[in-house]
Amino acid sequence: MGLERADLPPPNRMGAPPRFTKWRRGQDLSLSHLIEERCRFPVECVPTGVGKTLIYITNALLTGKRTAALTSTKGLQDQLEREFPGSVVDIRGKGNYPCIGYQDIFKGYKHLLLKTGRRFEGGLPSCEEGPCFSGEQCLYKAGACHYFTSYRAALRAQIVSTNYSYWLSIHAWGGGLGNFDALALDEAHNSPAELSAHLRIELSDWEVDKILESSFPRSNSLEEWCRWAQQRLTWIELRQADLRADPRRYRERRTLAKVKAKIEYLSFIRGEWVKMKTRDGIAWQALWPGPYAESRLFLEIPQVALFSATVREKTCDLLQIPSKDRLFHEYDSPFPARRRPVYMIPTTRVDWKWTEAHKTEWVIGIDRFIKRRLDRKGIIHTVSYDRAKLLLERSDFREVMWSHTTRTTAEVVERFKAAAPPAILVSPSVMTGWNFPYEECEFQIVGKLPFPNSSDPVTKARQKDDGDYGPFLCMTNLVQMVGRGMRATDDACETGIFDDHARWFIPKYEHFAPRWFMEAIVWVDSSPKPPPKLERKEG
Repeated sequence: MGLERADLPPPNRMGAPPRFTKWRRGQDLSLSHLIEERCRFPVECVPTGVGKTLIYITNALLTGKRTAALTSTKGLQDQLEREFPGSVVDIRGKGNYPCIGYQDIFKGYKHLLLKTGRRFEGGLPSCEEGPCFSGEQCLYKAGACHYFTSYRAALRAQIVSTNYSYWLSIHAWGGGLGNFDALALDEAHNSPAELSAHLRIELSDWEVDKILESSFPRSNSLEEWCRWAQQRLTWIELRQADLRADPRRYRERRTLAKVKAKIEYLSFIRGEWVKMKTRDGIAWQALWPGPYAESRLFLEIPQVALFSATVREKTCDLLQIPSKDRLFHEYDSPFPARRRPVYMIPTTRVDWKWTEAHKTEWVIGIDRFIKRRLDRKGIIHTVSYDRAKLLLERSDFREVMWSHTTRTTAEVVERFKAAAPPAILVSPSVMTGWNFPYEECEFQIVGKLPFPNSSDPVTKARQKDDGDYGPFLCMTNLVQMVGRGMRATDDACETGIFDDHARWFIPKYEHFAPRWFMEAIVWVDSSPKPPPKLERKEG
């Protein structure tokens, strides 16, 4: 007999900190799946607001399994440290730690002690700039070094919190973090993309010309590029021997070490990879991440649990998780659908074919929605800066619209959050990773469905190989986008979709959307009347 929900004691009696006195709906059932089921890959589609972290951390505390928790954001790592003090050990890349041994290598060469790389208090750069990166001797590595102190603590810890990028890199190129009994993939919908980013090699024209004193192979054959990389490795090793003789040439040694890591990687890759031109060089990327998931991400760990509000069976397919080894569980949202409606509002199809008349119709439709909501704040997701510019030029409400560049996103978002209504954030880049609870955002507008960029060579090759790849990414990003403004059971945020592609796309690909998202869809003939202004609960 399986463990029933009623059988679970409160979290604080199962090892969680004292403040966790009761389970939220869905948490206890998900935990019972981790404890009782014997499949290697439990897949937990846990909606926003349920609280994923308590599930997998309690599982680790209760069972005693050595567990690694992977996240896409450092913010979630910070949250884990705050919520489970003393239980979770955090480890990140060297760029997050100040290097106390950096200045030692410049004794006698003070004019070379330039402030580069990431800065910390006291003017020290990060450990990425430090001596150990390029094989120098560091007196602090075995003692006071901030990074290696954290690394040694992680090696001893029962529960380790880190990010996908560090996990993939430390096991591929470093000493690893030891053996684990369980792996929790938080934000698991991002795991194929995180693995894909890891499986990418970029070389700039400057690196090849000035550092390697060579030129790119003219061939598109991966085999030819691997041979070229092997030849360059021999040259690099000879060059490193020359540079070690002069301590003043540290920067050259460090730069060469970084390029060497890429060349070593390129020298042994095999299989299906895509070559592409970048703005300043060439990149190679694996066509699919799945063939590398076991050796780079899962590492033969006995239990690998996937957690996300938008994880689907398709996510598992992209990671080549066998059907027989996975069990998919989907949970109801704790947020009532009536407080988070997603309106399908007829306007026009937004794509490269649209005319000036279509653009005018689109702006008028969006303005009509905004006009009745000037007593509150909202977000318009434009997907591109060109459409953001169009709105800022033509909307009747452009005076209350906030926009940003690629460099000012965080600054503008913080100012928008603190602003009084009416205020509207017009952005192509807050679809994921940002939260706007309560009065920070009471309505959203989806100006265009977030179809992936088909001009990208990798995306193009994947869509040619798998016709569902593009729609799956689009639906995942749409669901993430809609969730930015609804963050608690007493929160409320309505969303209007102003792209008529949604009228065929959503019915056709609803199997890529979680059940809790489809429950909120409302088909309308025109812009609906806004709900009453949100009454914020005090205390």
